[in-house]
Amino acid sequence: MPPTKSRDALDRLLVEGVVHGDAEAWLPCLSRGVVDLFFTSPPYADARAYSRIHPDRYVEWFLPFVRAMYDATAETGSLIVNIKNRVANRGPLKGQRHPYVYELVLALQHMGWRWIETYIWPSQTLCRAGSAHGLRTASSTSTTSLVGPSRTST
Repeated sequence: MPPTKSRDALDRLLVEGVVHGDAEAWLPCLSRGVVDLFFTSPPYADARAYSRIHPDRYVEWFLPFVRAMYDATAETGSLIVNIKNRVANRGPLKGQRHPYVYELVLALQHMGWRWIETYIWPSQTLCRAGSAHGLRTASSTSTTSLVGPSRTST
């Protein structure tokens, strides 16, 4: 259960280190400007059993979370988002990379975050012996690093 006061939220996080709970309930409990780093790996759009967020609605779905993170982040703080775009499996973009990750980065910049870097690395745990085409495939993971917040632009 999330705390009811901002100071209680930070104290509990500092004592427990990792807290299991709903980010939608926890994030608004944090005081303004107290967090140095948010590292998040949000659900991939429509790509996993736990996520039924369509890529066309992903940015709209994610913005309330990242707005609360922005408010709680110190001036010198950062946000790291572990996210990967995907190939659309239906609709007008079928067979193409969906631009939701890039749309998200642009929305975060408009919010006041400063986009610094994107890191891409091979994910050995996702290598498969063979794909549907009989080819050996490897997957990669990407992380977008944003710093700020640049409060002067909001």
